[in-house]
Amino acid sequence: MKKIISLIFLTSLVLNACSSDSDSPFTPENDALVKRITVTDDGTFYTDFFYNGKKIVKQIPQSSNPKYYTYTDDFITRIDTYDSDGMEIVGFETFTYDTSGRLLVYLQNVEPDNPVTFEHKIDFTYNTDNTVSCLWHGGFSGIFTDILGAAVIHLTDNEISSVDITPYSDGTDPGEPYTVLYNYDNNNNPFKNIIGFSQLNLVDAAEGESYGEVFGVDHNILTNGWFTADSSGTSSTTTYTYNSLSFPETSVKIMEGGPYPSTTTTYIYY
Repeated sequence: MKKIISLIFLTSLVLNACSSDSDSPFTPENDALVKRITVTDDGTFYTDFFYNGKKIVKQIPQSSNPKYYTYTDDFITRIDTYDSDGMEIVGFETFTYDTSGRLLVYLQNVEPDNPVTFEHKIDFTYNTDNTVSCLWHGGFSGIFTDILGAAVIHLTDNEISSVDITPYSDGTDPGEPYTVLYNYDNNNNPFKNIIGFSQLNLVDAAEGESYGEVFGVDHNILTNGWFTADSSGTSSTTTYTYNSLSFPETSVKIMEGGPYPSTTTTYIYY
């Protein structure tokens, strides 16, 4: 009898071990975090993302400079860009918020070791009609004398639906205005679970298509395009495949008149 009981016990252990090895871990939808993004256009390049809980710590691109993130409470307040060896800071960005947690001021310093360095600064004003007014300045060592652009960001259901942008070509005179339009799917954005990350969208929107690219907050961009008053401009369309949690696994972006016929992106999650 003892031999039979021992045999049953050993068999149970083996079965449990096999079951544990074969079962794949389940990640709840609100815990999924993007691990690697690989982009293919004229070449193939990937970026890896690292976290502490749901706060992003760093992103390490395959062939460009790594970025390290600093939080104050649940808000990203600084991003440091290092040289390719990860030894020296070659640029940084800071983010200042109001008491309601809304982004007020964005500052980018591209040469921290230069005593007279050029800086970008964006001021954000929140209006009662669900829009955000932005003024983009340029200057040296904290003195901002040039206007680089102005924008009005339109928000719909927490997403940026359109941006009205007026560029300034010489720092004082406005150029030809244009509007950028965005449409989204109903699935999950790869970055939606990263704490504080959605505020970075406002910076990209304020800078316009020439500098930043809006990536969505909760959902993924299907179409976007920019148009001047006479409707001239360009547009793009993106198609996706999704995993079981409705996050993108792959996307193919086709840009009308762009430098590459299409851009393919793959996503891997923790």
